[in-house]
Formats: sequence, structure tokens, C-alpha cells
Amino acid sequence: MGVEQEVYRHGKLVAAQIGHALPARCVTCNRPAQALFFKELSYLPWYLWPRETLFTVIHFWSRGRFSRPFEMYRTEIEIPLCATHDAKRSRSSWLLYVLMISAFLTFFAGGYFSENIMGFVYTAGGLFLATLLVFLFQYKPFRLRKIDQRFVWLSRISPEYLATLPELEI
Repeated sequence: MGVEQEVYRHGKLVAAQIGHALPARCVTCNRPAQALFFKELSYLPWYLWPRETLFTVIHFWSRGRFSRPFEMYRTEIEIPLCATHDAKRSRSSWLLYVLMISAFLTFFAGGYFSENIMGFVYTAGGLFLATLLVFLFQYKPFRLRKIDQRFVWLSRISPEYLATLPELEI
């Protein structure tokens, strides 16, 4: 990425200038980073959701002949994590994949092998519900607040990490 000087704190948020690297410390506990978690971020302001939904439907119905104006902000960022928090993030992602695959396999195995399919349907439904719950409560070391023309705004950053950054004057 870039240089570390363009990363600031603003209250409880980190404002990282687009294209610049975060300091090489874990954003969760402020220990030296052992891994970089590469993440592509996109942000669509809430007030544009209805308009984008309408454009998506029109784009689908017109079979792609209608091109919509797209105002979603996108960027890439590397999040530094210590070995403990990187392993925790990795485990929660793998658990999500395992639950999702087992839900699909249970559903299809029930349809293929069983005369009484309801037991498999209930099991697959339970696994889909478990997948949804794991997705909702999955470990996320940060939360994207917004992306504007200059900064990526992140929350859920440790106070120790924030204390090491200069204050952003707006």
C-alpha cells in the first residue's frame, strides 16, 4: 500500500486515507502485527439503497441494456492483525463455510436417500439457521463506517491503537 502518515483518529473512528497503509499493529489489541488481512471494501450510503434497488431491477429486466449510474465507493485496505486475532478470524470464516456446505449436503442427501424427507429438511433447515447465526455473529476485527473521496472510516478499533494515532482536524 502506501505510507503510514495519513492515518488519523477522529473520536472512536480511524480515518485512513485511501491508498495508505495502517500502522503495523493489531487493530484489536495493539500488539505487533503478524498478518495482514486484505479486504476489499465497498460502501453505499443508506439514502441510495432504494434508488440502487430500482436500478438493479431495471437492469435485470432490460437484460443488461440499461446501464445504471453507480455511486458506490470502493477501495482496498490491508488490516494488520496479531497472530491470535488472525487465527480467530480464520476459524470463524471456516466454521461458516463448513456449516454452509453441510447444510447443502444434508438437504441433497435427504432428497436422494430417504423416503421420509422431512427429517433431512428439518436438519438442513437447522444447519441453514446455524449458518445465518454464525454469519451474523462472526468475528469481525473492524467495521466499515463509510468511504468518501479521501478517507476510509473504520470503527471497532482498540482504544490503545487509537491513542497512538494523531487526531484528525476537520
